[in-house]
Amino acid sequence: MTLAVIFIPAAAHLATYASQCLEYCAERGYQVAGVVTSDWAAAAGIVMSHGAGVLVVARPDHLDPDREPRTEVVDHSTTPVAPPRNAGPVPHRQRRPNQI
Repeated sequence: MTLAVIFIPAAAHLATYASQCLEYCAERGYQVAGVVTSDWAAAAGIVMSHGAGVLVVARPDHLDPDREPRTEVVDHSTTPVAPPRNAGPVPHRQRRPNQI
């Protein structure tokens, strides 16, 4: 079973964010090792020392922008982009008008 640490940056919304993270961990089958508030270094240190395998946050802005190790994606082509509405075998301007 995977151990998880939950990080919440401020104790002001502890109940809301903690419940979201606990639900997420339950859905994934993670065992929660603990909840860390306000100290990113402590939360990351638990994962870096292999005390837990996953660090869970409720929102992306809860991540420390200067965190290490960094994870950055260069190739954005893997994200699917919706095709234009008029995409198809015949360009929009060459289609026949609808007839009634």
